[in-house]
Amino acid sequence: MPLLTRLLSPEAYGAAAMVGTLISLTAVIALSGMDMSYSRAFHAKESPSGEVVEAFVWRYTIGAGALASILAALAWWLIIAQHLELPTYLAGFLGVGIFLSVTNAMSQARARLNNRYRSMSFAIIASAIGTLALSVGIAMWWRQDELPLVVSITAGYLIPVLILGIPRLRRLCTPSGLCPEQRIQVLMIGIAGIITAPMYWVISSLDRWFLGYFEDPASVGIYSIGYSVAIMGVMVNNALTWVWVPETSKAFETDPVDAQIQTSKLVEQMIVALGVVWLAITAAGGDAVRLLADVRFYDAAAVVPYIAGAVFFHGVLHLVSAGTLLKKKLHHTLPWWFAGAAVCVILNLILVPRFGRLGAAFTQTCSFAFVAIGIAYSAQKLFPLKLRKGRVCLVLGAIVIAGVLMQHPWSQIPWVSLVLKFPVGVLAAICVLKVMSPELLSNIAARIFCAK
Repeated sequence: MPLLTRLLSPEAYGAAAMVGTLISLTAVIALSGMDMSYSRAFHAKESPSGEVVEAFVWRYTIGAGALASILAALAWWLIIAQHLELPTYLAGFLGVGIFLSVTNAMSQARARLNNRYRSMSFAIIASAIGTLALSVGIAMWWRQDELPLVVSITAGYLIPVLILGIPRLRRLCTPSGLCPEQRIQVLMIGIAGIITAPMYWVISSLDRWFLGYFEDPASVGIYSIGYSVAIMGVMVNNALTWVWVPETSKAFETDPVDAQIQTSKLVEQMIVALGVVWLAITAAGGDAVRLLADVRFYDAAAVVPYIAGAVFFHGVLHLVSAGTLLKKKLHHTLPWWFAGAAVCVILNLILVPRFGRLGAAFTQTCSFAFVAIGIAYSAQKLFPLKLRKGRVCLVLGAIVIAGVLMQHPWSQIPWVSLVLKFPVGVLAAICVLKVMSPELLSNIAARIFCAK
């Protein structure tokens, strides 16, 4: 949150980043891929499906989330805080954050399955406003340490749960009625998540721990500011995933052949759309850091293009892994996650001591790119997608060239630089639409001129 950099130190951001990364790791392990199982099995024609699946996955994740929260809080209190010289009181926020993170993921999956996309949009907006108000209020009128940041992290998980809700308590207290074989069947759909979750954490979060070890918490804090700006693209990734998984599953259950054709077209367009998002963040991210952050954090601008690249490849791997999910063979992705985690550790050990924050950011980009390419290779064997690879690669190459030209400031004044870049960015997006989806561009133009 760059707005607070004038009130909080880099060390405060570093401590909050440590808590946030541990929440993400522990929560995804506790979740065990149940959100994916929920999305895939709920609309399945064969049993188990429907409300009995909902009862089972919710009871499982609530129990696993509570257990993981207690164990992680104890680990922080007794080991982590002492070893890294971090505040012990953060153990409570860590435990609560883990449980709320698991519940939040399941609430969003439930909302998607019930087509409550408007409520989800409202929840996102309310969460953003609520967390901003809490963090700014605490920082201005109470404490200028890591507390405003960790409070905003936990509130960011809580607010969507309050808006989207959970199943009735009576249902949660009542056994699902599934036999052991059916429970295993549901669990196996997303079982890969138990293994891929730590691998995802290694790739997406271990860089901050390497920075903390080879440099200091202040460096982690500076890095986290650039990271927070660059991962704005995650909102697009999440939006795609929210709609992508349940809608693709329903289409596949209805007509597998037609689903394959339509999925191929959508994947092609979405990959390019993610590229445009990368361009926007790369072009504006550095200027946003200089506009909003304190001068102590200006070096964070250098990592934005690389982290945005990691976000791009993370979105791509979700798109190209559709085949493994539809065929209920997510375990085919496991070797690539293991290999990607190994690549991440090796590159961090080589690059972070030498290049610091830039080495960490570059490592994350390379690691996610490796996993995305590998999963695409495996998924094509299960559910072949007919993509215009040459055209997609050509457009993405042009986007990269534009990003290289636009990543640096075009003016010493940040807002002037943003204004100068804006028309160029719009023109680039129009050119991409013209090449990839001319009919969509024509429809947009027709609506604009008709409105006038």
